[in-house]
Amino acid sequence: MTISPSNGNIPTLSQPSVRLSIPESLPEIQSKNNAFFNIPTTTYSIRPPPPPMIQLKTYNQEHIPIEHHNSYPTFTDRIRCLVLANRKSSVVAPEKIEEKTIIPFPAPTQRLLTPQDGSAIPVISLSPNYSTNKTNIIPLLSEAPMLGDDDENLEYKFFMAPPVEDNLIGKYVWKYRIIHSLGEGAFSKVYLADNLEQGGQFAVKTIQKERIKENKRLKSIIEREVGILKFLDHDRIVQLEATMETEQHLCIVLEYVQGEELFDFVQHMHSDIHEEATKASIDEQLIKRLTLELVQVVSWLHNHNIVHRDLKLENILVYYDNRGELHLKLTDFGLARVFDPKQPILTTRCGSEEYTSPEIIQSIGYDGRLTDTWSVGIILYALLVGYLPFSYSSRRGERVSHLYHRIVLAKVNWPHTDKISEEAKEVVERILVREPDKRIRLDQLDALLWFQ
Repeated sequence: MTISPSNGNIPTLSQPSVRLSIPESLPEIQSKNNAFFNIPTTTYSIRPPPPPMIQLKTYNQEHIPIEHHNSYPTFTDRIRCLVLANRKSSVVAPEKIEEKTIIPFPAPTQRLLTPQDGSAIPVISLSPNYSTNKTNIIPLLSEAPMLGDDDENLEYKFFMAPPVEDNLIGKYVWKYRIIHSLGEGAFSKVYLADNLEQGGQFAVKTIQKERIKENKRLKSIIEREVGILKFLDHDRIVQLEATMETEQHLCIVLEYVQGEELFDFVQHMHSDIHEEATKASIDEQLIKRLTLELVQVVSWLHNHNIVHRDLKLENILVYYDNRGELHLKLTDFGLARVFDPKQPILTTRCGSEEYTSPEIIQSIGYDGRLTDTWSVGIILYALLVGYLPFSYSSRRGERVSHLYHRIVLAKVNWPHTDKISEEAKEVVERILVREPDKRIRLDQLDALLWFQ
């Protein structure tokens, strides 16, 4: 988010946040802004700001030399070993083991598709259909440790191999024909594809295997996302349809939501309201309904011992149903994990900067359910106001430590010209509380006046 008070512009939403993930083992970095965190309190211990949050970056070949060793195990070799280990440790009956195996990409089998005219891409292996196997019964961490933070002690290397030029548009991968690009992330591309057998359109997320070779963290993210989505069947969660592996790519086939990110929706909704001559008010009833849908699906995840840990406007899709009503779906489970309800405190620092809770910034143990709740409060504020409550502006010479300082203070400011009800503001202020033990729980929100 950028704030430019010199020209009187209204603050706007920032560009989509870059997801961050930092290990506990990184050394603390001293900063000139440490004084910002000397906030007196009698009930809460404020720690100095953590190291700057690392972002995923791509480097050119001449900057980062990549050494290729003939003895380096391939990704499929690693998956084959994991499949065998999973079969040995699984408590599922033998006849059900293939259904319950949580490894997303199976061991290589015979080629399932041979190109005839160069338009078809050979598939090495695939898990063809998850929809019939989804039970909403999540394995315990003792049964499936890969669904937790099994990568917590890995070396964090974000140096990626140079990208290989993709030319997938118009190609066929198994029964999917790639139509056009839907977007591109730090390590993946998403395409729209037609299902040539059953019909319908799907989103195919492709990750270059060369990018995974040198990044164990990325491997873990992909495996955990697919491993969790495999079990989930919920109307407000983007569904996993299949996974495929080609010579160059890992492909995750997801439900295609014909709509837009909540990030874009918020910008469009508030573009006219923030004009000086406009006296329009926001539609609190619509915002309330979307908030309730978000609260319900996040609560459902928590009740199934899953925390998302990267809730933000960019990871929520909105769409209109056949009756013209707006709904949302939750996506991007790359930082999600299963937690032990008897020992819910987590330590892996992850999330997106503007949505990060005070306890994560201070590098203390946190309950992922309460950090998810904090993110819900950030999202509700953005829906009501049109921008995020805590931010920093590099154009004003600010640094990320200024953002952390504001988050730790947890002081919510409302625009002077807003027409937001006091009941709606109460919901935000009950969520964005610095001390986690004083933060309202999601299952307590419906008792607040705004929701009644």
